Amino acid sequence: MNIIYNRKMTDQRSFLYLHMKEIKYRMLSFAVSFILCSIVCFEYYLDLSFLFISPTVELLKGETIQLIYTSPSEAFATSVYWCLFLSAYICFNVFLLHIYSFFHTSLTLKEKQFMRKVITLCAFLWNFSILFSFKVLIPIAIAFFSAFETSSEFVNLAMMGKISEYQSFYIWVTNVTTFICELPFVIFILMYYNVIDILILIKFRKIFYITSFIVAAIITPPDVIYQIMLASCIIILYEMVIVYELYNKTTRSSSMHDLL
Repeated sequence: MNIIYNRKMTDQRSFLYLHMKEIKYRMLSFAVSFILCSIVCFEYYLDLSFLFISPTVELLKGETIQLIYTSPSEAFATSVYWCLFLSAYICFNVFLLHIYSFFHTSLTLKEKQFMRKVITLCAFLWNFSILFSFKVLIPIAIAFFSAFETSSEFVNLAMMGKISEYQSFYIWVTNVTTFICELPFVIFILMYYNVIDILILIKFRKIFYITSFIVAAIITPPDVIYQIMLASCIIILYEMVIVYELYNKTTRSSSMHDLL
């Protein structure tokens, strides 16, 4: 009995050691990916900045965006922080890939299929939120605030924001948009573990609609069109979850009917 027990303990320790070794390898691999991505982003900082600012310039009909910095190190610190921010958002996809690669060997076929759906949904919403914020929300917000610029004989009011404040605005809008866009992913997980069901989503649909417009009013400029645009996107994502779950229920019911 002691021999069998010692062998089991040895196998468990070996199994744990292999897992810890793989976790260490994947953490190191992710760290290297993040560092390399940060270096590339810093090397092409100006190109990336133009890439993200260009939608705003197009919406302003070619008008130049004037940015200033008030301390010698502000521009450099802002560029470093900007590169780290972009690297974090880009490498999140690498992180999801490592998560799937670590767990997929110990999962059943059904669990693998579910995890692939979850990872794909999370990555899609993550990248969609970045594109939506940079291509739609931020240009619209900058164009709205730039409309307050005036020039007259006595007053010349122009928007010349600090580069650090402009960057903080970009990051704040992107983070909020990402949080909102990941809502279907959170709902999907809660439904899978039976924390909520489709009936609850349908029952509280009206409350969610009102909440969507309140959130849109908080994070967008005080313009009804832009608020409706963002609230509509949130509602569409919510409805997509409901439609997907109803489709799954119908498919499962049909399968059970065929088996019977």
